[in-house]
Amino acid sequence: MSRMSYLVKEKHRAPARRTPVAPDPALPRTCVIGAGSSGIAAAKALYEAAIPFECYEAGTVVGGNWVYDNPNGRSACYDTLEINTSCPRMAFSDFPMPADYPPYAMHHQVAAYFAAYVEHFGFGDRITFSTTVDHVARSGNGWLVTVTGPDGQRTEEFDAVIVANGHHWDARWPEPAYPGTFAGEQIHAHDYRTADQLAGRDVVVVGSGNSALDISVVAAEHARTATLSQRRGQWVLRKFLLGKPSDQISLPAWLPWWVTAARLRLGAFSPATSPSWDCRSRRTGRASRTPCSPRASGTRSSPAGSRRSRQSSGSTAIGWCSSTAPACPPT
Repeated sequence: MSRMSYLVKEKHRAPARRTPVAPDPALPRTCVIGAGSSGIAAAKALYEAAIPFECYEAGTVVGGNWVYDNPNGRSACYDTLEINTSCPRMAFSDFPMPADYPPYAMHHQVAAYFAAYVEHFGFGDRITFSTTVDHVARSGNGWLVTVTGPDGQRTEEFDAVIVANGHHWDARWPEPAYPGTFAGEQIHAHDYRTADQLAGRDVVVVGSGNSALDISVVAAEHARTATLSQRRGQWVLRKFLLGKPSDQISLPAWLPWWVTAARLRLGAFSPATSPSWDCRSRRTGRASRTPCSPRASGTRSSPAGSRRSRQSSGSTAIGWCSSTAPACPPT
């Protein structure tokens, strides 16, 4: 087993920044659009390099897509959303996720982690919240950025612009639309939030992306019937292999491909051997009174969930577009 190329542990944690970093006016003034995972990473790098910058966020908190019902109105986060990369593999290189997090963090834990990251490195006061970026245009060697905030609209000049507004806010529907007619309700995965939207209905989930498979499992448990429609077959690996997060098990790069292929097949067909911990509500973070479900204990939503789905012979009530859509959250 080779050494993991990226595995953030507590020993990698950088010291908290106690002394503010004064911006150097001789350096290029930069605009950062968005305070999600990429935006705060860019802001932190600029802050530590003493580069003057402004970070604009439409909502009232950092975290972007990982904030359930984000006040900015753009999040595609649903109540069962969790990461599909284990915490040590997802964390920022100098800021490990808390040791008491489960191997695969839930959305409210990821959002809390991003907020803690901003606080730890002390640049929260450089983020301007409740402010949207309306227009960006070239102006000589720089940029004119028009924003609208609580005090109205204004235009500022910058030497550089970093666009970090993500792509999950814009639901992408098939073009041209599906042929034929359908009298039921069609919604995009971007607009899915809870199992209540599926309960007692005939559901077809179109696609095999991360959110499509998450929704398929929920539909199998709560809908009257659930059907997963996908363009082609694909391997879906369990989140755990031999009791360990699958993405923390690697093989030497010099081994022949058939060895890696065998490892992937083992991961796809091996029984779930995930550890257990206190399950907590995705929405509130409070401890649950019920035992952990396979998803709550970290098992990736997969065709194993869709096998429990029942084929519907009647008309479907909800159509989902998930697999090829940028709006699918990166769980």
